[in-house]
Amino acid sequence: MSYTCTSCLKESVNPTPRMAMTFEAHDGTGDYTLTAYTDNAERLLEVKVVALYSMPAQERNIYLGHVEDKLRNTKLYIQVVPGRSLFRTQELNSVLNQVSLI
Repeated sequence: MSYTCTSCLKESVNPTPRMAMTFEAHDGTGDYTLTAYTDNAERLLEVKVVALYSMPAQERNIYLGHVEDKLRNTKLYIQVVPGRSLFRTQELNSVLNQVSLI
């Protein structure tokens, strides 16, 4: 599959499926809203993004429901790093660097 990029107008660009998955994490120090991008999202969902997008919508929703139930009761190793927007926003934020199932 190829298409013309609407940003740079290059033709015959081969798209790469990507994902951003926002979730809440809780520990003894507080609650965090984090976003896992493609690599970390695939680790959490235990499926490649290409395979997930290939599923029919109903099957994908059922699968994601099962994963959500499983993750609710699973301990995770989460590593965050300081975000780069401090200078711009004057607010310290954290960015998800790595996540894995324990």
